[in-house]
Formats: sequence, structure tokens, C-alpha cells
Amino acid sequence: MTDTTMTADPPALASAPFTGATLFEPEAAAGDSPAEVTGKAKKPVVEFTLINPNQRWFVIFLLFLFGAILMASIVWSFNAIVEMSSWMAPNDHLRWLPAVFLDMAIIGYSLTLAVFRFRESKRLLERAKAGLPPLTTASGRPKNKIWMTRTGLMVSTGFSVIANATHTLDYWDGDLSTYQSWIGIGLSAAIPVLAFWATEEIIRIAFAGPESDDLTETK
Repeated sequence: MTDTTMTADPPALASAPFTGATLFEPEAAAGDSPAEVTGKAKKPVVEFTLINPNQRWFVIFLLFLFGAILMASIVWSFNAIVEMSSWMAPNDHLRWLPAVFLDMAIIGYSLTLAVFRFRESKRLLERAKAGLPPLTTASGRPKNKIWMTRTGLMVSTGFSVIANATHTLDYWDGDLSTYQSWIGIGLSAAIPVLAFWATEEIIRIAFAGPESDDLTETK
């Protein structure tokens, strides 16, 4: 007796012929000559060359950019302080002195900070070549007095912020009922802060090596 529950074996799948085409070589279409197929398969690929940010021209461009930001802030703050000096100057002939004092203080602290960061970078590199660890305080901070110079720069920048905001507030006669006055005061006060950050970037790019970066100072 034959078992009717048995089923026949499934037919074997015939393998499709491999044409040899890849994702990079287009498959030959009907009617294409061998020369056309070869031309399609050998198209040149143009690769983009990455820019090295450590090249001299790139660093000079960054320094020029941040230097322009810093100088624009100084010019703006100078005029704002001169206008504000009418409240405290003994006469109109001396109104420019507070502006010179404050802006020169910002420039002086910026240059001093650049010198100290350069010395720190050089010292850390020399100790690293000698196999010595960096000098640190008990809290793990670098053993230097850079924080004093940076504090002076921050204080000078803070007074510049107050002068800019006060000058813009005086322009609006103390009326803060419009959004234009709030935006104007905010942007005017932000200019010295952005200049402070520009100063830090200039110093890190041109005067401080990567071994003295703030990211590696504290561990």
C-alpha cells in the first residue's frame, strides 16, 4: 500500500549566472560596444583634500579674524566710555582719560596673559622632555600666577560691560518699554565679553602650546 501523505521533493533551484557587474562598474547594456563598457567602468574619482589647520596661512587668518573682533570691541567701548565719562570727568577736556585707562588695561592684561601662557607652555614642554611631571599646587592646579592676570582682564572687561550697557541705556533715556532697548543694551554689553573670549582664543592659538591647554591643566 502506498503512503499518500508523502510529498514529492521540491524542485532544485537553478543558480542564476553571475554577470560580473559590481556597484562600481555599470553592467553592460544591450547594444553597448566593448569600448563604451570599458569607459564607463574606469571613470576617475576625484577626492577632496583635507585642509591642515596647522598651516601658517590658516593660523594667520584666525589671528586676523580674532584680532579684528578685539579691535572692533575696543573702538566701540572707547567711544562708549568717553560718552559716559561726562558723569565723572572734572571737565570735558579729560573725558577721554577713563577710556584710555580702561581700554589700555584690557590690552595690557591681554598681552601679559599671552606672555605668561607662552612661558608656561615652554616650561611644561621642557619638564616633559626631562621626564618630570608639571608643577602643581595641593589642589592639582598648575603652579603659576596666571590666574591673577586673568582676573585683572576679567575685571577690566566687566567695567567695560557696565560702561557699554550704561551708555546704551542713556541713549534710550532709561526707557526700557521697547524690545529695541533691551536688545541694544544686551548686544552692547555682550561686545566686551566676546572680545574677552577672542583674546583667549588668540593666546591659545599663537602663544600657548597644547601641553598647557586648560583641558590638560586639570586632571
